[in-house]
Amino acid sequence: MNINKKMVIESTITTYTSCLNSLARDLNFHCDIGMYPDGIQWLEDAEKIYNVVCARSESLHTRATTLYAVRWVLDIRDAPKQLDEKYRKYCYDLRYKIEEDYMTKKKSKKQMENWCTMNELKEILKGLDMCVPKNIQSQQDYRNLIKFLVLKLHLSVPLRRDLTDCKIFLDPNEDEIMDKTYNYIILRTASGVASYVGNVFKSKKYYGEITFDWDKSIAKELFYYYEDLKKFSGTTNLLIVDHAQDQFSKCNFTRFLNSIFKPYNKRVSASLLRNIIISDLYKLDAEKQEKLEQFAKICGHSQKTQYCYYAKV
Repeated sequence: MNINKKMVIESTITTYTSCLNSLARDLNFHCDIGMYPDGIQWLEDAEKIYNVVCARSESLHTRATTLYAVRWVLDIRDAPKQLDEKYRKYCYDLRYKIEEDYMTKKKSKKQMENWCTMNELKEILKGLDMCVPKNIQSQQDYRNLIKFLVLKLHLSVPLRRDLTDCKIFLDPNEDEIMDKTYNYIILRTASGVASYVGNVFKSKKYYGEITFDWDKSIAKELFYYYEDLKKFSGTTNLLIVDHAQDQFSKCNFTRFLNSIFKPYNKRVSASLLRNIIISDLYKLDAEKQEKLEQFAKICGHSQKTQYCYYAKV
């Protein structure tokens, strides 16, 4: 993978910055206002950096992301190609090991510790449903509601963290859903249909806009609680917001998901939910091929990616 500063998007820059700050702290640098050191001198000993990166995390993905962050900062500071080449080789080795791990179809240690069966997820969803009152009056009521809805939506279609960028509208006009920097859930009163329009997701440039209809049980919940969702989101029409009526960041959304599973001593992310759901489908033979094709299309990935990256045994 070549790092090109013109191609790195804002969310990736945020991730890289966080990785570099953590790396600097592990190297005992004093970071003013929480920022990693200026210049490239602190990154010149590639072997030392690589050893520190490996020592701080067992995750091959975390190691690779940190090294890509290093290569990004070397790129934007026009570092010598010889230095970048050292890091490129480390990245290549890590990517090779990651691909090997994917093809074994075995769960990682972290996945094993936090894995839930589909039946367990359904039972958790039932418990969340019981905590949602018919009349949403308090912040706690609202929080219980969005926990229930978020898990129900993810169990129906295993999205990434795309609900953070999602707005919900009842019979909107075209102007209300023109902004392509948001995803949308659109409720149509005449048909009773709840549709999803995906404009913001990781693989958008490959798959374009994604559209699909939620199943009837989800549509029923969304219609019923629409006014409550709208009230607690202020003027934003966001599907989910935090206590300050602000949009969830990706990191805060992961923490929010984790809070759903905390009573069960699990840390379940959107990615792990996708692993669980698709793994469950792949146990079910060719008769489920149509469902797998549908998931690949609406999740914005190929079936090869679906099988190689998400399905586990």
